[in-house]
Amino acid sequence: MLNFTIEVDIDKPRDRVVELMHLDYLSEWMPGFVKMEHMSGRLWEEGSTYDLYFKTGNVAYKVTETFMTWRLPERFACTFEDAHMFQTSANWLEVLPNGRTRWTSTQSVMGKSLSTKLMMKVIPWVFKSYVKKNFTLFKEFVEQY
Repeated sequence: MLNFTIEVDIDKPRDRVVELMHLDYLSEWMPGFVKMEHMSGRLWEEGSTYDLYFKTGNVAYKVTETFMTWRLPERFACTFEDAHMFQTSANWLEVLPNGRTRWTSTQSVMGKSLSTKLMMKVIPWVFKSYVKKNFTLFKEFVEQY
């Protein structure tokens, strides 16, 4: 299992950050995002699940997201699962001076296949840099919106 923390400061108030975290905005900042389907539970509430579809080059894949804790604007937690890995993400949104927001996220990623587990041991930076890239893209989206 790979565990790490990502922290990013966003030059917008927390309420605006939360508003733009809504899954409806994913297509505006998440590379490869195609669509989202609500699968179960009450929309946008704890326990609800969503299938997120992506396409990168010629590869299409689906990730299932489950909201575990949904206590916005302060915090939320979710899981992501696809054919290769299972990931948990616990997130906190802290109000900073001058209308800024700090988003801190602890990530745990567990490979399902031997090849994914091996990659996580040999080149863990690939997983960390992918998550960090998405946080940076979200920050840029919010600050320009």
